[in-house]
Amino acid sequence: MATPKKKPTTPWSGEGGKTWSPDIFKLGKKHEGFNPRFVKNDDQAIQRKLNEGWQIANADDYGATSSDKADASSKMIRQGMVLMEMPDEVLADRTAYHDNLTKLRSGSAIDGATGEADKLKPVMKRENVLFKDEDHTVGEQ
Repeated sequence: MATPKKKPTTPWSGEGGKTWSPDIFKLGKKHEGFNPRFVKNDDQAIQRKLNEGWQIANADDYGATSSDKADASSKMIRQGMVLMEMPDEVLADRTAYHDNLTKLRSGSAIDGATGEADKLKPVMKRENVLFKDEDHTVGEQ
């Protein structure tokens, strides 16, 4: 007579149903009105994000511990990544701008004959663009 098969056991089947693993990028608190993101801590990556409108976040705004702070600066660094943030309204404008660019690009191939793509225009607000010199204004051509 064959013995009945048992269900296989799993190491995470204990209380809570998950294995424990530290979330090294979990922040202590939220800075209202800002969207945080960790970026590789090298000069080129940080400069690229600064050009996109991100700013280096103040570690105190996110409940950083003393081990999170870099030397005497107010940056938060974890696992070789620095915390940067972007204001929510700038991020919303930036997302809408890129969504409309995507619609323009996909719509021009599909609706090229009807001119539907010409009705879509980028919606980035000029006052939310962080660099506004005459030669490099984003969102207008």
